[in-house]
Amino acid sequence: MITDRPPSGPPTARLAWSLLLAALLAGYFVAAHEMSRSLVGGFGSPAGSVLTALVGTLVGALPLVAVLPIALMPDWWWTRRLPAVRFQRGQCPDCGYTTSTFACPECGGDGRVPPQELFTRSGILRFLLLALVSVTVGTLLAEWRIRGDESAFMGEAASQHAAGQSRVSRPRAGWGSFATLRWDPAEGFTAPPPFEDPRIPGWRAAGRSRPGEGN
Repeated sequence: MITDRPPSGPPTARLAWSLLLAALLAGYFVAAHEMSRSLVGGFGSPAGSVLTALVGTLVGALPLVAVLPIALMPDWWWTRRLPAVRFQRGQCPDCGYTTSTFACPECGGDGRVPPQELFTRSGILRFLLLALVSVTVGTLLAEWRIRGDESAFMGEAASQHAAGQSRVSRPRAGWGSFATLRWDPAEGFTAPPPFEDPRIPGWRAAGRSRPGEGN
């Protein structure tokens, strides 16, 4: 290894991988937060609903521990495995220059190969920082999408009410489509949690008939 310089991969490749990973994580958190908000309920962005949903979003991040090895793999290859492969080929572990003597006349590396560990402290810290940025961006983007959908529903409700419809409802857009947005004159705009919503389309109590069915 080159004195006073830890092994590192190509800057462009590392940046591209970090951006790709950040985009995937942010997309995951958009979906997780939209589903969490739909489960919690609440129209608009009431602080209680948003904070409760955020807890659910963070809990939903726990499965990402399983992808940590995949996230660290490119950095491990560039900084750990590739130097070992170069050394086995008779090349300088740092720059790949073919040499039988060290220090390397090309880069000054001393020929040492870094330990072949995958879970390095620096790699895990970078992943956690990337996940923190991604959950922040994903949550904000999810809230923006939710507010946009609710704003569109308010316009739809006004239009349909003007046309003579007394109650308006439709599923949320996006990942929270299992929940419903509602408007009626008595309650105004609401978005009840799906498992507490008694007005599920097609639902009827056991033993009761629809109008015109039996007695």
